[in-house]
This record gives sequence, C-alpha cells and structure tokens, in this order.
Amino acid sequence: MLTDEETRRLVPRLADGDPEAFRFLVRLYGPAIRAFIAARVFRTDEVDDLAQEVFLAAFRSRSELPSVLDLGSWLRGVAANKVLMHARSAARRADLLERFRGEVLERVAPELGQLAAAE
Repeated sequence: MLTDEETRRLVPRLADGDPEAFRFLVRLYGPAIRAFIAARVFRTDEVDDLAQEVFLAAFRSRSELPSVLDLGSWLRGVAANKVLMHARSAARRADLLERFRGEVLERVAPELGQLAAAE
C-alpha cells in the first residue's frame, strides 16, 4: 500500500505517537485489517472490536515500529494474534458454559423427576 519511501517517512511519526499519522494508518489499513479479521470471525461487532484492538496494539507497540519494514504485514500479524486470542477465549467461555449447564442439570434433575412423578 505504501512505497518504501512513504513507509520510511511515516514510521518515525508513528513511533513518536503523532495522532495524524495514526489516523492515516487507520484510514489506509483499516479496511484491509477488517477484511482479514472478517474472513476469520463472522460477527460484525466482534470484527469491529478486534480491528480496534489491532490499532490500539499498534499504538501501544509504537516503539517497535522503527524496525518494521512492511506495516501491512506487521498489522496482519497483530490481527492474526488478536483473532487467535479471541478464538481461545470463545472456546474457554463455551467450555465453562457447558460445565455450568451440566452442574445445573445435576442439581435440578432430581427435582424435575419428582415433579414429573407427581403429575
């Protein structure tokens, strides 16, 4: 998306925390990052949240930027990590919910059996 020269000019501004440079980065790479995430996560609200997290991580890691040669690849790597963490978190939540349902069923089943027998 950017030439090497454009990247060389933009990276120091990003590393210094220049708000205009970050706005430019988000406008330039935002659609591609959203598309990358949307190919892996199917809920639009989650796509938006993860894309925001990618750019927040980029801002927080701005001191690493001087060593970045390809901003798009670097941002996709950040996005891939965010998607992976999101998937792991969703799997943990699903597992916890399933265990909770099992525990509730164990406690409620005897009462349901008594109610059914009474009818």
